Amino acid sequence: MAGKITRPVSPVYLVAGNDEYNKEKKIKEVVKKTMPAENRDLNYLDQDCAGQKDFIFDFDSAVNTVPFLADKRVVVLRNFENLAKELKKELQEYVEDPAEYTVLILVTKDVKKTDFLDIAQYKNLCKIITPDTYYRLYAKDLAAEVRKKFTQLGKSISDEACDIMVERVGSNMRDLDSEIEKIGLYIGQKKNIEESDVLFLVSGVDVKSVFDLINAITGKNLLRALKLLNEIFYADGYAGPLVVGAVYSHFKKVWMTRALLREGLSAGDAMAHRLGVSPYFVGDFIIEAKKMDEKTLSRYFKALAIADDEAKGGAGSGKLPVQIMEKMVYSMLEK
Repeated sequence: MAGKITRPVSPVYLVAGNDEYNKEKKIKEVVKKTMPAENRDLNYLDQDCAGQKDFIFDFDSAVNTVPFLADKRVVVLRNFENLAKELKKELQEYVEDPAEYTVLILVTKDVKKTDFLDIAQYKNLCKIITPDTYYRLYAKDLAAEVRKKFTQLGKSISDEACDIMVERVGSNMRDLDSEIEKIGLYIGQKKNIEESDVLFLVSGVDVKSVFDLINAITGKNLLRALKLLNEIFYADGYAGPLVVGAVYSHFKKVWMTRALLREGLSAGDAMAHRLGVSPYFVGDFIIEAKKMDEKTLSRYFKALAIADDEAKGGAGSGKLPVQIMEKMVYSMLEK
């Protein structure tokens, strides 16, 4: 049975630029709007013209074949600038009068440098098709893009947190989207993303190792905590702020959980909202809060404050980062 098209699609798209991730997102978006998934195998052609100059294939058959058990078929023509001269002419003619049952997606690296046939003919092509262009952002534009994506999630991010994220992840939008999704999942209903959130979650260090370190501290396992610290700093010699920020953020939530329990709040969305975490994590914080007294938490915060000061070049200036963190763990776990 033919799938019903609920949203309009254009007969021809031109997707250009060097941002391959967002180009692929656009292609997938068009395909998803055009046909149901069950009909794609029979009505989808993805042809790459790269690899040889004057590429030749049966263009007429590709765009004029009637779809099978569907309303439309999709033809993706990548690196179409490599088409043979006669096929470029054929493509130009087709674009001016496309088939009603075919969606043609033309994909190229750089719309500014595409050697279509000649500049005049390429300009004529662009008069018929408005290009969807995706180029990798410059460093100055990345922060704005990160803020925009968090805004779409209903969240905001501080300037410091945004700068750290861009510095650590780089300009690859696939990686940035992945990290933004991870942060959004972890902080749950919390609206404002802070520096400590990014330091904790966005790093070359395996996040699981940091969680394991926190578990070793709460379990009073000094040897394991020291072993994990050495593994973390072996992976990233500049992980000091990450460790301090992550451990502080965790025990601050434990402290808040104790206060919320005294207010009569129980596990659920309300407590998750107040803590700024996903409801999935609330139960663990409640268990930990019931085991830990305020004297222990006060000792933890004092050790963290000293480590933070030393890591920033205060009283402990000249110490190796791992030594500062080891001292912090010793102080937290002293009897």
